[in-house]
Amino acid sequence: MVSVSNVVEVNLSRQTAVPKQETFNVPLILGFNNLPAFNDKLALEFYDPSELLDPSIGFISASKEYLMAQQIFMQEPSIKKFVVGKRKVSVVNSTDASKSVYKITDDIEEIIRANNNWYALFLSDFSEKDDLMPACRWIEASKNKIASFRSTDKTILDISKNSDIANTLAAVGFNRSILTYHATNNEFVDAAILGKFLSKEAGTYCLAHKNLNGITSQNILDREFKAIQGASCNVYTDILNTPTFQDGRVLNKVTNFIDNTIAEDSLRAKLQSRIFGTLSLVDKVSYDSDGILIIENQIRSVLEDFEKKKAILKGWEVRVPKLEEIIRKYKEDRQKRELNNIWFNATINGAIQKVSVNGFISY
Repeated sequence: MVSVSNVVEVNLSRQTAVPKQETFNVPLILGFNNLPAFNDKLALEFYDPSELLDPSIGFISASKEYLMAQQIFMQEPSIKKFVVGKRKVSVVNSTDASKSVYKITDDIEEIIRANNNWYALFLSDFSEKDDLMPACRWIEASKNKIASFRSTDKTILDISKNSDIANTLAAVGFNRSILTYHATNNEFVDAAILGKFLSKEAGTYCLAHKNLNGITSQNILDREFKAIQGASCNVYTDILNTPTFQDGRVLNKVTNFIDNTIAEDSLRAKLQSRIFGTLSLVDKVSYDSDGILIIENQIRSVLEDFEKKKAILKGWEVRVPKLEEIIRKYKEDRQKRELNNIWFNATINGAIQKVSVNGFISY
């Protein structure tokens, strides 16, 4: 399938590609399995975790893929669809999937060829040492997908050390992947937190301070919490005796949050979809002032929608060249039937996640 970017190119910071609008709430659960159902197709689509237990599929109730899907669907709200993909195991190391010489990036590339209708990557089976760095690099380079991973590395809790997996990844700097420290076996907080919010409209939520069903709160000290945040990592822990997720930050020493990345992706996809829809539904968008205005109005309409749902701040600007300017400066563009040099300036509307209050008390 040809990318819409060949017709409608929308460039945002850190982005050059776009996911399909309908795949924004679809995750991929990627893990090792030897099930016959995956012999012909490396990726299959499902709508309920119970479908994985069907004899024709072959997962059991203890399978990590099933447990991960189940914990996603326990959240309120939750997604409606997910993809399960199969990682390849080398013949040499087939007895130990974690030591497979088949690279995680190769696995993802194979899945893309089989099914690219997903947005968020979750790993049910992986090696922290061997898989997370290349997976983060791949996701970042894709510029149109995100990932959520988990770690049991207790070194993350030690603020005096920086050799742990979180600090190592954050030192490289990724804006499309998050990592959550979670020591409880067979719990998938990484999938649960995004599974809870991918069903919502991008730009309308943040992940901080949210409760998760079926996930065990991690008992950590204040200094360990500071170490986790200093490592650009996340954790599910108690605050005021309430289990909450803290706090959605990406693996980057420059503090940023995954909901910002999702909002940017959604904005770009909406712009492309709206403009391409106009080009395809109208018999002809004339290359004159009226036609240029049609395109401008579509851009403004998308930005207005994002402002209304508080995904971007008020005060955004759009600059579209006038016909006279195009004839004078960009005549070749008009001959090629290309409308270029359109610019907009908008600010992502973040969220208040931490509050500091100063006061004076007298007697």
